[in-house]
Amino acid sequence: MTETQKGIIKGSFAIALYFICNLTNLNVIILKILHIDYSNWSSFMACAYLIIFQLILLLAIFFMFKDTYIKNFKEYKNNFKNYMNEYIKYWFIALGLMIVSNLIINLIASGIAPNEQGVRDMLDIEPLYTFISAVILAPLLEESIFRLAIRKIIPHQKWIFILVSGLFFGLLHVIGNVDVWTDWLYLLPYSVPGLVFAYTLTKSNNIFVPISLHFIHNFILITIQLLAI
Repeated sequence: MTETQKGIIKGSFAIALYFICNLTNLNVIILKILHIDYSNWSSFMACAYLIIFQLILLLAIFFMFKDTYIKNFKEYKNNFKNYMNEYIKYWFIALGLMIVSNLIINLIASGIAPNEQGVRDMLDIEPLYTFISAVILAPLLEESIFRLAIRKIIPHQKWIFILVSGLFFGLLHVIGNVDVWTDWLYLLPYSVPGLVFAYTLTKSNNIFVPISLHFIHNFILITIQLLAI
């Protein structure tokens, strides 16, 4: 079996595992199998369990791609300033394109993206959990799946990879929050950072570059929202 074939298998398995965990409420199913009554849990206990569940998922994905992670981390650590000087501009590009696309959508639809409203609601209820989940865990998990895993499946077709990665990333943030047809318009602003992050992976060949940009993006947006509460 070639390295490309191994990468395709690992990438496909990682994506399947991610979506099984997120679309089937596997975290709840596990508790039911173990006959654990979670109905009386406090919000703190529920959030702690969700974080532990996400960490276990992240650990499983890490072991699938541990060689890539270890190699990339060493390169990233040794060349951190160079990576940041080279790639921080791409975050500004992504942010600018998101702002423009949202302004265009606001001419057609009123309000904000349903996914964005969900994040704001969670910040009101559980700000600490939302911060940890959105700022720390989401960049690691989402970049591992939508950039690294997809890149393993599509290793040679650069622009096909970028397009698939960006669109799937956008769909993740839209598909479960569609109430009216205009909600589909938010596929554009959510796909933009996915496309840009995918491009930085092809250019740097280091997964920690898009992870860092994703972290910066979510940290700034979540912090602004926390300050506005």
